[in-house]
Amino acid sequence: MKDHPLISQAESNTSIEVVGLVNVDRVAGAKATSSPLSWAGIKQLLSQRMLVGIYIGQFCITTPDLLFITWFPVYLVQARHMSVLQGDLHGSGRAVRIQWNHVIKK
Repeated sequence: MKDHPLISQAESNTSIEVVGLVNVDRVAGAKATSSPLSWAGIKQLLSQRMLVGIYIGQFCITTPDLLFITWFPVYLVQARHMSVLQGDLHGSGRAVRIQWNHVIKK
């Protein structure tokens, strides 16, 4: 945050003292480095069983949301001849119920 051109030294000091923000992502004096994602990096990510489980879980959670938010209202309007408002309400209602059952009830 100290390296950002639009943040003054006073703002940086205030954020450190009042809010408690610190530069935990950088070693003092080190420059930020970024390396492009390589096949070795992808292999390393996929070799971690817990990460693969997280990827699959996120896919299973977000796929029904995308289905009910994007495709389902269009289906209701075109095939079931509902109004756009009714199709949107039914589609978003299903997505909200899915989230309620999977996230909030647990």
